Amino acid sequence: MLPSVSCHWLHGALSPSEQAALFEFVKGRDQTDWANLPVCMNPTPKTLQLAHGDGALGPTLAFDLSDFDDETDVATVAVRRVAEILRSHGCSMYGDRFRNNDAEQVAPVSFSLAAIRYNSPDGTFPRHVDHCNDGSAVFLFSLGCAARFRVDAKMLLEGQHVAAPSSSRDLELLSGDVLAFDPSSRAAIGHAVNGIGGAETCPAELVKRFDGELRHYRYGIQCRVRFGRREVPSSLGVKPHEAESATYL
Repeated sequence: MLPSVSCHWLHGALSPSEQAALFEFVKGRDQTDWANLPVCMNPTPKTLQLAHGDGALGPTLAFDLSDFDDETDVATVAVRRVAEILRSHGCSMYGDRFRNNDAEQVAPVSFSLAAIRYNSPDGTFPRHVDHCNDGSAVFLFSLGCAARFRVDAKMLLEGQHVAAPSSSRDLELLSGDVLAFDPSSRAAIGHAVNGIGGAETCPAELVKRFDGELRHYRYGIQCRVRFGRREVPSSLGVKPHEAESATYL
């Protein structure tokens, strides 16, 4: 949808059960002091404080995917699943950094995870460019109420940004959708949350299971993913739940 940049919208990438599992994973590590947030700040998005394995708290969790036999972590499974959907559609998130990889499969080798909670209907996040230049890609999972999302990027001509007006797209990110994009300064992909849908946009399956925890909220689960060459055991055989549709921005 946005020419010349790596930005892909995967609609319905996660099934309802996968969405529930990912939310349960984040919920189990959430140590945010929700009861004592300043009242005047409640409508603004909140970055969750997540518990690390050593008991420390912080806004991000780190994952090392060097052990391909570990399939117990639902966040890891979700990241690998999105990578496999992109690969199956011929969508590279790592440019030309890897060549001649028919014997070795390029795959996620590590990622960090952060989560932001938005109130419905007034949760917003201003337009910004990540300027993350470490070679990673962002997989942004949307859970709960729908998000009115906008992405834009400058046109590229022979690898250079040109002065032409930027290309942009307004999206309605539904629960289970994923936006995968290049967060680098070169790609300069701007993105913003312009509002959150009402309770009716939260899937019934999630409302039934989590009710007040998701009925009036949208969670953005952001994973910064790094890729590398790994020998992937044939037994891994990731067979992803296919996205309902994939739009390549």
